[in-house]
Amino acid sequence: MELIKWQKAEQIMKTLQSNGYEAYIVGGAVRNRVLGIPAYDIDLCTNALPHQVMSLFSNVIPTGIMFGTVMIIMSGISFEITTYRTESDYTDGRHPDHVTFVGTLREDLARRDFTINAMAIDVSGKITDPFDGKSDIDNKLIRAVGDAEKRFSEDGLRMIRGLRFMVQLDFQLHSETEKAMEMCKSLLNNVAIERIMNEFRKMMQSENAAKGWNKLHQLKILNEIPVFSNYIFEGKLTSSIITNCQVDFCSSKDVVIRWSVLLHYWQVRSDNIPMLLKRMTFSKREMKPIIFLMKLLESIPFYPDEKEEHIRLIIQYGYEQLTQYLNLRTIIFPDEQKENEQNRNQLDTLHQLLPIRSERQLNISGVQLMKYLKRAPGPWIQKMINKLTLAVALGHCKNEEQALLDYVQLESGETNEG
Repeated sequence: MELIKWQKAEQIMKTLQSNGYEAYIVGGAVRNRVLGIPAYDIDLCTNALPHQVMSLFSNVIPTGIMFGTVMIIMSGISFEITTYRTESDYTDGRHPDHVTFVGTLREDLARRDFTINAMAIDVSGKITDPFDGKSDIDNKLIRAVGDAEKRFSEDGLRMIRGLRFMVQLDFQLHSETEKAMEMCKSLLNNVAIERIMNEFRKMMQSENAAKGWNKLHQLKILNEIPVFSNYIFEGKLTSSIITNCQVDFCSSKDVVIRWSVLLHYWQVRSDNIPMLLKRMTFSKREMKPIIFLMKLLESIPFYPDEKEEHIRLIIQYGYEQLTQYLNLRTIIFPDEQKENEQNRNQLDTLHQLLPIRSERQLNISGVQLMKYLKRAPGPWIQKMINKLTLAVALGHCKNEEQALLDYVQLESGETNEG
């Protein structure tokens, strides 16, 4: 698919060139080609004005025409192409107040965020690299184009993007770029949390995610993001969190575990977590497993030799969730590694041997219980289902209808009280 994208992009460049215009692939696609990794999106730039680009292609959408950008659709693949431009004044800290179309590629590349993203490649494969992006790639550096403070003042999100590139590529921040982040971090007060979280989510999926979070703490950048400074830390990051928060969760690729580890390091109480995650723009589906793990962290001790208790926990919480929880504990409490390994082995063994693993496998329904006991619907049904599921799992009752009804008869007196 990537080859097809490049071929279509080259076709666009050839069309523009045959009509007297310049055209280049630019930005992340060039960076990734130099790095030898796939390019997911391919953007182009040209000295042709938007209306001139639109006149040359049949399927064009004027997505950002006031900023010089249109989208060309070829064979179902989208390509954004932007007229060479310079930008000035960023009142909202994101969009330029003024865009000026310019005549040279270098002027256009000069407005970009980092040197590794300020390279262009023509249809012959020749790379234009006026700000030494290839050299920075060779030296594994994230360096702002030109004046780093100016780049960050144009869009504060660039600081978080820089950290995300550092994490994804396993690079380091150039010293001047890092100093500029410290100087400009207050600009993040004006950046929408949705944009910041989009970068944080990408960062969290990287093998080197901990590197990014540790740098965020080191530079005290989270202090400047209202969701974090005002809520988690009640207006401040304590020095102990900053100095001791050497997050290490790269042993797990599970994003749920990674967010849970971070919340633990941030010392967030479980009853505060739902509102915090909501403010961090997590969906209910994303929040649920994190909240679940953090509640378990506060409430469940594990003892390797207590077989019956493990069975109860499997039935109550589920095998997958408990395994995830043990993985979380191993990261947070490395001294428990041997004990947690024993627990995992115990859970694995029991999970394979259990005659029933959840109430969905129970050979009796709530309707049957109501009919048998001649009772109306109510909370008692779920209570009895829970008892029956556990009884079967512990071997106290067979998972057969008559055996279950006999067990119900013994337990119904107690349940009637509820």
